[in-house]
Amino acid sequence: MRTLYLLFAVSLFMVQIAPGFFQIYGNTKLCKLNGGSCFLRSCPRKFVSFGTCTRECMCCIR
Repeated sequence: MRTLYLLFAVSLFMVQIAPGFFQIYGNTKLCKLNGGSCFLRSCPRKFVSFGTCTRECMCCIR
């Protein structure tokens, strides 16, 4: 019976994480589709921040 509760808790946890995990790749594709590039943490000079690719990467456009 304890394993059933543990299994239920783990499955709930995985369902909550899943949308954010799969969204990472969608944001990167969306950035590239709009003519942007993904850079780690911040945009270089002459680039403007357009959004985010992942938690650590910014989508930047010239």
